[in-house]
Amino acid sequence: MTSYLHEKGELDLDDVAWSRKYTPLAAYSASKLANAVFGAELARRERSSSSPITSVLAHPGYSNTPMQSKGNGITGIAMRVSGKLFAQSPERGALPQLFAATEPDLAGGTYIGPDGRGGRSGHPRLVRLSAAAQDPELGRRLWERSQQLTGIPWHTAEV
Repeated sequence: MTSYLHEKGELDLDDVAWSRKYTPLAAYSASKLANAVFGAELARRERSSSSPITSVLAHPGYSNTPMQSKGNGITGIAMRVSGKLFAQSPERGALPQLFAATEPDLAGGTYIGPDGRGGRSGHPRLVRLSAAAQDPELGRRLWERSQQLTGIPWHTAEV
């Protein structure tokens, strides 16, 4: 699960907790880039192993969820108004994830999102990940950092 906002994200693997300079939108975008990079890296690792798993990525577009009702001040008000005026329903936003989870012929690394303007709303379709999300070197580094932080190593599955 990622977001079209992954395209605006930047990863600092030396400060994954955002202890130096936190801003909500930058942190959210970076977390969604990390999700996309991780999913793409998982797909690469699956292809080079005998794993029966398929890593497929999806994003809901701009959906009017409770996330839009959070926040304070002018940003919170803007999010609530924007969510009501421009976002699609949570049910519509769930369609890309449902498609990604149930379509049997999707290849690993496939990315599904809404087909509407800017990928913000609509029906599920294949969309392109950003160049950063597809970067194998960034994928390798994020994977190694994830293993380091969690203490869980990658093991290929035997079929």
